[in-house]
Formats: sequence, C-alpha cells, structure tokens
Amino acid sequence: MMYDNAGWGWWFMGAMVLVVVLIVVAVTVAVVLAARPQPTHGATPTQPGPPTSAGWAAPPSAAALEALDVRFARGEVDEETYRRSRDLLTRPPGS
Repeated sequence: MMYDNAGWGWWFMGAMVLVVVLIVVAVTVAVVLAARPQPTHGATPTQPGPPTSAGWAAPPSAAALEALDVRFARGEVDEETYRRSRDLLTRPPGS
C-alpha cells in the first residue's frame, strides 16, 4: 500500500517525455534554419522572370549603373566604352 499516492509520477514522466520531444524538435528546426544560405546584408533575392527578346529578365539595377560609373571614374574604361555600356544598360528591353 506504499504506492497508492504515486499516480502523479506517471503524469510527470509523460510531461517530461513531451518536453524532451519539444526540445529535440526546436533544436532540429534551429539547425535547419541556421544551415540555409542567407542573402547578404542589404541585398534582396531576385526572382527570374521570363526572358524578353533582348534577353533581359528585368531592367538592370542601379547597382550595375553605379559599378559602371565607378569603373569610369577610376579610369578602368574609356569614354566610348562607358557610353556604349551605359546605353546598353539603360535601353528598354526588346528595343
């Protein structure tokens, strides 16, 4: 008759199993999320669209024009190459 009041032990044991399972699930989710590649700070992921007749999926970003401006300012490209590249980058798709 010593174990008549020990019924709460089974509830406690069941609760501890549930806690351990929840911890294992939380750690697994954290590891999977940490292992995914993250975009760099300030960058936005791009979704490719259907290509147009010119081959562009979307208009060029301001970053491409800025990179061209920097290269021209450093003297890496001459004026003719700069103007031709800028015209290509700013031309509407399909023209």
